[in-house]
Amino acid sequence: MSFLQQHQLTRINNIIDNLNMEHDLSFPENSILDVAERLGISVKTVTFKEDIAGLLDYGTENQGSQIFISETDNEKKRNFTIAHEIGHLLLHEMNRGRLKIDRHDIQTLTKKSANEEEADYFAAELLVPQLKLKEIIFKARMPEWDLINYCSTYFNVSKSVIANRLKWLKF
Repeated sequence: MSFLQQHQLTRINNIIDNLNMEHDLSFPENSILDVAERLGISVKTVTFKEDIAGLLDYGTENQGSQIFISETDNEKKRNFTIAHEIGHLLLHEMNRGRLKIDRHDIQTLTKKSANEEEADYFAAELLVPQLKLKEIIFKARMPEWDLINYCSTYFNVSKSVIANRLKWLKF
């Protein structure tokens, strides 16, 4: 995992802050499906013939955006995939009228592109807000593995998302 530059983090955090304020959102109280609905994004669960986690149809001026997620993924993985694809949509708007496909293991085989890193950070920050995570860390006072398990359940994301959040936040 490489780290994004400060200006990229600030840009992403500002987009998330604006999104939360504009649509009166708070996580984990609101689900990622609430976000998609408020943004007018259709989310569909489908069977992919290949090892695909998600597909984003950026849409056009006449057709709204759509996110397709794999029905074989568990809920935590689907939540991250939806947030990741919303990240692409909000961060990389120049792709209107195009499709974006995210495969399950492609990022482990090759170095992630800047757009993928940004979408991952966006998803993690949106689903696991820094302030709430820090509050839990300071109140919980539990061993790291127990903390990761607790936060994974609380935020409804995978343990790897929580572990990466803790790395990004330098805990």
